[in-house]
Amino acid sequence: MSNTHHYPINDAIAKPIWHITNVSDDDVARVSSATNLPPLVVRVLCARGMSDAHQIDRFMRPSSAHLHDPFSMADMDTAAKRIVRALRTRECILVHGDFDVDGVCGTALLATKLSQWGGRVFWFIPDRFVDGYGVSMRAINAATNVGAKLILTVDCGISAMEEIATARKHNMDVIVIDHHEPSSKLPPAHAVLDPKRCDCGYPFKELSGTGVALKLLCAVATHGGYDDPLEDPMCLDLTALATVADVVPLLDENRVLVKFGLEALSARHRIGVRALTHCAGLRRSDITSTHVAFILGPRLNAAGRLEHARTALRLLLTQDEMEAMELARHLNTLNRDRQAEEERTFQQAIE
Repeated sequence: MSNTHHYPINDAIAKPIWHITNVSDDDVARVSSATNLPPLVVRVLCARGMSDAHQIDRFMRPSSAHLHDPFSMADMDTAAKRIVRALRTRECILVHGDFDVDGVCGTALLATKLSQWGGRVFWFIPDRFVDGYGVSMRAINAATNVGAKLILTVDCGISAMEEIATARKHNMDVIVIDHHEPSSKLPPAHAVLDPKRCDCGYPFKELSGTGVALKLLCAVATHGGYDDPLEDPMCLDLTALATVADVVPLLDENRVLVKFGLEALSARHRIGVRALTHCAGLRRSDITSTHVAFILGPRLNAAGRLEHARTALRLLLTQDEMEAMELARHLNTLNRDRQAEEERTFQQAIE
């Protein structure tokens, strides 16, 4: 006789275990008075580890004054100067992204802004089914074929030791723009931007890949005398999309970037965003983080999961209204296909 016990899945899901954190009434009263916030809000935040009035004020009222100096990130000065040189000498630049929302948004961000600053920019997004994750030799060959002298990897590259070494042998500099945990050995790149580097003194470690790319653009603007990316809604909207969709903590700088980025998304400056929100039924409402996480993000992600992420990238880059609607409708269809496939997989798993 079997000793195996079978428990209904729904019963296990329906019974969460709650751990209640005790918060001092005196602490709540003190912080509530200092921040002018309701005691209930303060109690919730204190229970989440925010007992300092200054910390709570930054959390509840994000401001551009809370953003950190991009040059406090390791290798930032080196990376920014190299890009300014590429822009001024008209070197060919290849932006290599990843196939998720963060990688696609980071690619769109860098390709668009560097082009506006006079850059000769090409982009490469890997095929999930052919290249797998990260930088592949096919990408290095693509960079060689377009005559690139500088490769920017966004949301990937921190583990691409062999591929970056090959790029160097072909006289191409590589700047890694990543946010994943690095190993003890960094790739042999011209510069490696990753706030999680053990030798990086950047005060906030949880930026998205696109967030790191935005900080790089701010540094390039400083060195090159270009317009401030933080005042460009077409930079902020992409950063908010990536930050929310990549599920990085909405703390510190991320709260600031998402606050202003959601305002930019709600204004619908980007043709592709207008088309995608229209197809998703968000035609008049302000765009919230919930909309990004559960409506827009999954549609952009569906391209890379079922076909090729270039569809999502083209939507974010296009200046043509008709093309945008066509691409948005296709992403809508892909997202329905993804949902159906996930439902089939779930049903098979519980049978």
